[in-house]
Amino acid sequence: MRRILLITLPFVAAVVVGCGGDSEISSLKGTWIGTGSGFDGSSYQEMTVKMVITEVREDSDTFLGQKQTKEKGGSYGPKTTIRGAIGADGVISITDDDGYAFFEFSEDTLEGQYLEANPKAGTAKNYTFEQK
Repeated sequence: MRRILLITLPFVAAVVVGCGGDSEISSLKGTWIGTGSGFDGSSYQEMTVKMVITEVREDSDTFLGQKQTKEKGGSYGPKTTIRGAIGADGVISITDDDGYAFFEFSEDTLEGQYLEANPKAGTAKNYTFEQK
C-alpha cells in the first residue's frame, strides 16, 4: 500500500494567493499535477500528485475535489476527497485525511512544502504543481 498521503492524519494545504477573493477561488478549478521529492521517514522518495478541483463556491470561497498520488515509475492510487477554503487574507486551506502543505500561487503554478506527522516516521517534501 502506498504510504504517502494514505495515512490517517489530517492533510491541510495552505496556499498563498494574491489578495484573495472570487477570481482566485475560481482559478483553482481544474486539474493540478504536482511533482515532489523529499523524505518519508528515512527513505528518499519522488512522488506525483494529481489534484482535481471539481466544485467551487464563490459565495463561501470554498471548493471540493479529489487527489491521487503515485511514486516515481508507479501508477496512481485510489482517489481521496479534498475540501478547501480561501480566507480573506488569501490563504487557501485544503483538508483530507493525511498531512499538511503550504504553497505560494504564481500564475498557473503552486510551489511549496508537504509535511506529514506520523508517530513512526514523518514526511517532508517540496512540491511544484502546475494547472493542466
